Formats: sequence, C-alpha cells, structure tokens
Amino acid sequence: AIKPLVTWHANLVAVLCRERCGGQGFLAANRFGEAIVGAHAGITAEGDNRVIMQKVAKERLGLSNKNDMMKHIMFRSLPRAAQRMWNH
Repeated sequence: AIKPLVTWHANLVAVLCRERCGGQGFLAANRFGEAIVGAHAGITAEGDNRVIMQKVAKERLGLSNKNDMMKHIMFRSLPRAAQRMWNH
C-alpha cells in the first residue's frame, strides 16, 4: 500500500508547487510539468492506485476478526465518559 500513497503525495506536491508559483509555475524551467507527468505515470503503473488500495483493504478485512470489528464500531459510538469507564 506504499506505492499508492507515495504517488498520490508526489502528484499533490507537484500540483501545489505549480499553483503556488502562479504563472511562473507553467515555465518549463521549473519542471513542475515533468514532476506531474512522472507522478501520473506512477499512479497508473502496475495497476491503478484505487484498484491496489481496494485489494489491500479486502485483504486487511479478510484478516480481521469480525467480533473485534464490532467491538471497535460499538466502542467508537460510545460517549467519551463511557469509553473512559470501559478502559479502567
């Protein structure tokens, strides 16, 4: 699951840098365009990031215990005072 996170972050950084530089961000000398193209290539290489993340989520859910998930869901819906009592 590292590849999708890294490539999405690289794309976000390149796009934000280009936007923050204003008109200068579109100059070829800054190479933001190359960074964006490289990030997009990484996003689609070896499978789309969304597909990879869906596979990871499916595997993680398959490994988890359903009873533990229900306890977690129920625990999160409790008020904070009840959570503190539960932990002590």
